[in-house]
Amino acid sequence: MLSTLNYYISRFDPKNLELYDYDGSFQNQLSTDRLLDSIGINEYVKVQKLLDGGFKKFLQPNELKDLKEEALNNQYSFRVIDIQLASSLIKTICDAMSLNYDCICRCNLYFSANGMKALRKHSDNYDIFILQLSGSKSWLLGNKELKLEKGKAFYLRQGVEHEAVSEDESIHLAFSIPKLNYADFIAKSLELQNHTIDLKGQSVEETLRILQTEEFFRFTTTNKDKIIEELKKQAQLAKLNNCSPTTRVNKFNPSQLIVLNYGNIFNVEDSGEYIQIYTPEKLFKFSKELELKILRGLIELGPLDSFKSSIEAISFLKYLSSMDLVKNMA
Repeated sequence: MLSTLNYYISRFDPKNLELYDYDGSFQNQLSTDRLLDSIGINEYVKVQKLLDGGFKKFLQPNELKDLKEEALNNQYSFRVIDIQLASSLIKTICDAMSLNYDCICRCNLYFSANGMKALRKHSDNYDIFILQLSGSKSWLLGNKELKLEKGKAFYLRQGVEHEAVSEDESIHLAFSIPKLNYADFIAKSLELQNHTIDLKGQSVEETLRILQTEEFFRFTTTNKDKIIEELKKQAQLAKLNNCSPTTRVNKFNPSQLIVLNYGNIFNVEDSGEYIQIYTPEKLFKFSKELELKILRGLIELGPLDSFKSSIEAISFLKYLSSMDLVKNMA
């Protein structure tokens, strides 16, 4: 899925918006009913009631029973924040995107009754990948319109104004992809020059004055590569801190769905000749042809059925499991 996603994003043009048919296996593996049922029993996700006009209210745990029916009966939308904490499949997608884009990707789920608008027209300061799980929505993106139906997706660049109205009962996922931008670049340059950014009082004027000085311009242009490298290290550290301790599962079944254990992985590098996998404790390097084929299949979230009849492949998968590099999808 990610290889297709990368290709799609690389040719995305806001002036010539295209819809994307995402991998059907993702749709088949994800039950929207089961996903909604899991919300009420997960203490980490937060649910917001959304009404036309922009009103937002966090719902309490005792208000989550029959959430879908309540929204339909009372004609409102709701947003489930950090739905990846309630779905191992969505968590795997988020972790893979985090690795791919040097960021920490999160996912929200939006449910809307027919004719409802979950949010007012707005723009976001991060990119968003939107997948329609059920129903359909009409989107207004700048001055362009599109209809998003089940099985379709599109990539929305940061800063593009957008709003959506459901044409029937609708559920979509929004994966946020915060990327480094010019503001991050400038802030890091100021930090490396020992300037404190404080937006209170007169320090705003002082910061603006610094940005216009010859010293700031000379330092920033001379050290642009160092600034970018420091930003990349910062992103890697954030991902490392986001890695969760792994609970080792003794039972690993190679015949079931297998994914990389991104909860224990914070970077993967594919040089072409070898693949390196970084965990908080260790660096793994793989170079055999079979190992590379299996790992690239896992990175792209592709099926591994063709390998499961090979004793050598099964042994390698079991080794990856013993090192907490792969796991069965729950």
